Amino acid sequence: MTLYGLSRLVIALVLAAGAGAGCRAETLPMPIDTNPEAMNQGARTGSLSIDEVFGLWAITAVRGTGTCRITLNRIPSGDHYGVLVGRCSVKDAQGATGWRPTENGFELLRAGAPPLRFRQVSVDEFESLDRLFRLTRAPTV
Repeated sequence: MTLYGLSRLVIALVLAAGAGAGCRAETLPMPIDTNPEAMNQGARTGSLSIDEVFGLWAITAVRGTGTCRITLNRIPSGDHYGVLVGRCSVKDAQGATGWRPTENGFELLRAGAPPLRFRQVSVDEFESLDRLFRLTRAPTV
């Protein structure tokens, strides 16, 4: 659930609790995205939240072999957030130095190379914009 969805749920619960206790509450309009393109495509606008991206992920190469486990953390470091690379056989991800959210995804920063840019394709899955890599949530076991 997104932060926006969670805030809507909390507001609804607070209003319902107040109504049950004999209190009156006004109905407040909820803000919506009025961008026609975003509404038609079901797309969201703006950067993803840190909570939507941080965590343990597995990177796989779409062609060929190789996997990499990375942890995208919430600790800021300058203009980006930290990353921990472990058990990595994906050469393009081995030099990851950080990450930062972007519109509809994030970019994985790499030492001496351009960032790998990912877009969200589902709640627990991203793909690189060049479609060469996939990220899926890794089990925490």
